[in-house]
Amino acid sequence: MKIRWQTASLALFLALSTWFLVTGREKVETWISVPVEMIGAQKGIIIQDGFVNHIEVRVRGPRELVRSLKDEKLGYPLNVSELKIGKNPLELDTSLLDISSAYEVMEFKPARLLLTVDRISSKNVPVYLVWEGEKEMHRDYQLKEVKITPAFVELVGPQSLLDEVVQAEVTLDAIFAEEVPEEWNTELPVILAPEIESRPGRVRVDLKLGPKTQRIPVKVRDFALDLPKDINLSIKTKLVTLEIEGPVFLFRDDDFRKKISIQVQVKEKLEPGKRQVPFTVSLPENCTLFSSSPETLTAIVKEK
Repeated sequence: MKIRWQTASLALFLALSTWFLVTGREKVETWISVPVEMIGAQKGIIIQDGFVNHIEVRVRGPRELVRSLKDEKLGYPLNVSELKIGKNPLELDTSLLDISSAYEVMEFKPARLLLTVDRISSKNVPVYLVWEGEKEMHRDYQLKEVKITPAFVELVGPQSLLDEVVQAEVTLDAIFAEEVPEEWNTELPVILAPEIESRPGRVRVDLKLGPKTQRIPVKVRDFALDLPKDINLSIKTKLVTLEIEGPVFLFRDDDFRKKISIQVQVKEKLEPGKRQVPFTVSLPENCTLFSSSPETLTAIVKEK
C-alpha cells in the first residue's frame, strides 16, 4: 500500500508539471492600453491637435505571463524634441516599448500620429460684457454705464487661435425685473476657448443703472413774479416753450406739468419802457432743461 501511495503521488506531480509546462509555453495574444509619455518637450511650442494619452498595444506571450500584464506599469516614450511648427507625422516604434523580452509586441493602434504643433504666443485684448438678462430688465430702466476692471486682459495660447481673437467676453445673467439698483457689481470669469488662458482669469464688472429718459417740449403760460414794491412791471410774453429731459415713467401722467414753473425775479430798479427780463425754471426731480424759447421775457415797465 505504501508503494502505491508513493507511485500515485509521483504520477500526480508529473501530471501537474507537464500541465504547467504545456500551458506555460502556450502563446496567446491580447490588447493592452499603454499611457503615452511625452519626452523632449520644447519650450514655447504646444501640441494643438493629434496627441493621444493612451495607445492600444497587441502583445504575444506565454498565457500565464500575459495574464499578469495588467499589473505591470508600462509606458510608451514619445520623443517630441524634433517637432516643427505645423503638421508632424510620427510613426510609433514597437521596439521603444519597455516590456520584458518574454513578450512580442505585434502592433500599435494607432500605428501613426499626426501632431499639429503651434507656437505659444500672447496678446492683450479688451474685455466685452454680454448681458443676457438686460432685455428682461424693468421696462422703465436701462443700463447707463459699464465699467470692467481690468479693461484689457492678456491672452496666452496657440498663435493660430490668438490671431482670430479680437476681444474677450464675460457673460452676465443677472435680471432686474422689479427693483433696479442705481449701482451693482460682481466678478465674472473670462470666457475663451479651452486652449487659451486669460491673465487674469476673472474681472470686476460695475454697472450703473437708471430710468429711461425722453426729451419733450413743454409749453408754459403762467409766470410767477418776484418784484420790489417800487417796480410796476407786466409781462407781455404769452408763452415759453421749454425742452426738458426726464424719466419716461414721469411723463406718462400729466401731473408732472404742475411741478414746472417759471419765476421772474427783478432785484434792481428798471427804467420805464419795454424791457427783456431773465427768468428761472423749476423742474420735477431728475429732469433737465435743455433749451427755452424765448430765452428772456418781454416786459413793460411803468413808472410807479
